[in-house]
Amino acid sequence: DYIGFWGLDVVSLINNPALKHGITNPNMCYLSGGNHEKPGGGTTRNLWRYDPETNSGQYVGDFDDAGIVFGFHASWYVPWIGDDGGICVAGGADHNHYIHSATQCYDIGDNSFNGVNADLGSLPEPWWGMADGWLMNYGEYQIWLANGVAQDGTLLPNSMYASETSGGFQTGPHVPVPMYRGEGTGHPD
Repeated sequence: DYIGFWGLDVVSLINNPALKHGITNPNMCYLSGGNHEKPGGGTTRNLWRYDPETNSGQYVGDFDDAGIVFGFHASWYVPWIGDDGGICVAGGADHNHYIHSATQCYDIGDNSFNGVNADLGSLPEPWWGMADGWLMNYGEYQIWLANGVAQDGTLLPNSMYASETSGGFQTGPHVPVPMYRGEGTGHPD
């Protein structure tokens, strides 16, 4: 039975300091992945755009690789993708408990999905249930993930970040208390 989406992730462009000036509507939200069946099934590869001004949503498309699904994953606005930035997803699990380390980005300006791992590379390990957020660190926009669950089911006290200059995901500081799906937020310098 269809019960709506759950296990998805949301990226809001509101107040993001790295937002490209060419974006038509800077108040847009993007909803990626998730599930649509109960219990635990129906993992999707969808990307939706939600406009809070009109209270309406628009289906954007599916992430390209049918073998990659994004539930309980991380997602961010990434300004160095294309001319207008992109919405990128990473990690996640499907309803068969397959956990992956893939990333994929949607180029907002080109209205197209780039290849799997083409823009950010893969995560260093399969990872799901993590918090995600962004940080301005000494003038550099970084995307972050923290905590979550490893492939063997253990909670991870890890953090990682990527930036335009980092060459992929780098290890961040150890998180004092491992937890599942705490959510991140942005913070200026």
